[in-house]
Amino acid sequence: MTQLELVDGVVRGAPFLQSLTGRSTTVVGLAGETPAAERILHAAGARVRVEPVATRADLTGDALVVVTVATALRAPAVVVARDAGVPVLGDLDLAWLVTESDAFALTGGSSAGAASHLAAALAAALVDDRALLVEPTVDQLAAVQVFRPRVAVILPGAEPLAVRLIAHQTARDCLVLSDDDPGARAVARAARGHVVWLSAAHALDRGVYIARGRIAARLNGHVEEICPAAGIPAAQREATLAAVACALWTGLDPELIGQVLVRRFAIERTESDSFLKPVMLGRVTSWVR
Repeated sequence: MTQLELVDGVVRGAPFLQSLTGRSTTVVGLAGETPAAERILHAAGARVRVEPVATRADLTGDALVVVTVATALRAPAVVVARDAGVPVLGDLDLAWLVTESDAFALTGGSSAGAASHLAAALAAALVDDRALLVEPTVDQLAAVQVFRPRVAVILPGAEPLAVRLIAHQTARDCLVLSDDDPGARAVARAARGHVVWLSAAHALDRGVYIARGRIAARLNGHVEEICPAAGIPAAQREATLAAVACALWTGLDPELIGQVLVRRFAIERTESDSFLKPVMLGRVTSWVR
């Protein structure tokens, strides 16, 4: 298992876990941030030790080193291990590699959290398979090494480090940006994957938008009507468009997406969240039916 194989996503899921069975691994990080990575590695049957960021331990014999804070990447022991060929990952990388599911990463101000919940609602209602939805922290963005989201959503207010989400995307992947964000064009120019634009203010040639009182999408040259926008609070419209973009990119039926959204905004929040079943992987949430 090499760092290049991990970047290419060649080793994920069961093969990745099996590659760690019976082998030494180390989690390097701050107190309180390491238990989730420890649990994953223990579940894989690995031998796990935990070291502080300033560790002087010899890590060169490990099968894997996981860091939970970016400063650990510069720790001399970690640098020596990486130079010796030991794969070094962030905790977000680890969460992605232990599953074979598509990942969706959403970041950017308060809209990101709302978009994550709405995307999870759509996945829980319409998708049979597990979906990995991530709202990465600044530490995770700084430490990420190989994580490749199927869809990366970068909304206004995102940290500059958010561009790291697209570092390993391919032409098969998708980047979602707000057309109403002046800084988004520079991010789009760096994209390897497809770019889907969002606008709560006007129709788009390619993207998901609100026009004439309805949410609609134009992704393949024709317009798909999703649902009326009247019942969606103004503060949640951008988040809703982001969730729709994620759902459409996975191939979900536009009519069904619209039905779920209408229901979501028509009933109490506690009831709408009742069909979400979160499984926590550290600061990453895997949403399942």
